[in-house]
Amino acid sequence: MALLALTSKLYVYVASKDGVQVYTKNLDHSLRKFKTIPIHIGSVDNLKLDGDGNLWVGCQPRLAELVQYINDFLHLKCSSTVIRVKDPTGVAEVESVFVDDTSLIQASSVAIYTNRKLLIGSIVDKMVVCDVNYLSGRS
Repeated sequence: MALLALTSKLYVYVASKDGVQVYTKNLDHSLRKFKTIPIHIGSVDNLKLDGDGNLWVGCQPRLAELVQYINDFLHLKCSSTVIRVKDPTGVAEVESVFVDDTSLIQASSVAIYTNRKLLIGSIVDKMVVCDVNYLSGRS
């Protein structure tokens, strides 16, 4: 889950099987579903916001591979993907910014972008730090 406070609105992002559910907080502190951002990938895990309001998502692209990996991570491998959602409260644009076939990291679960660096965490593997030289339509 990730939170974003913009002016008088608070947005709550929740990972789900359909992608990312976006909620707004009502004055009585209840939540109202605002929209769903579809992310068509095996497993959406942790969500983080950067300083520009972009949502970063750690993912495992193949759910069956992830399930097998969790049961035998000492012998199996699991691919990784990081997705950036630009303008998640407006016209959300979903793009893959990191895809790994298991050579760098196993089963990415979280990504944080700051100062042109992408930090990627895993379920049970090491952390990877990548220099980011280009992001499409930086927003």
